[in-house]
Amino acid sequence: YRLGYPWELMFLHAVSANASWRNHVESDISSGSNPKVSEAPPSWLYDFVCTYFCHAFGGSTLRDILMAQTPSLFTNPELPKAFLLAYAVVSYSPFDIVYRQVSTPRTIPSLLVTAFEAVDSSTTVLGSVEK
Repeated sequence: YRLGYPWELMFLHAVSANASWRNHVESDISSGSNPKVSEAPPSWLYDFVCTYFCHAFGGSTLRDILMAQTPSLFTNPELPKAFLLAYAVVSYSPFDIVYRQVSTPRTIPSLLVTAFEAVDSSTTVLGSVEK
């Protein structure tokens, strides 16, 4: 019996979040709708922080803070490892294979990540009720 979130769910959720953030940034740049974004040099730190708080685990972190609990970032030793590994895999895989496979609809990796995201969504809600 394991306590907390399964590592696999954390990792695949983080992969999905990283791909989603990257897709968001790249669509902003390619559309030219925001010239400041197009001109700004890429920043891995900005992407890392924004991905974590805007697309990955910001909701559960805010929930924990509002419930006067320590955020899972600090209580679950596996969470930072899973997020860091997912960030590295999505951002720096050879030939961008992970990002392309996760972002392309109807590929096996995309379907796998989507299925795990569905499980993650339901377990997050149930986990919040338990707290």
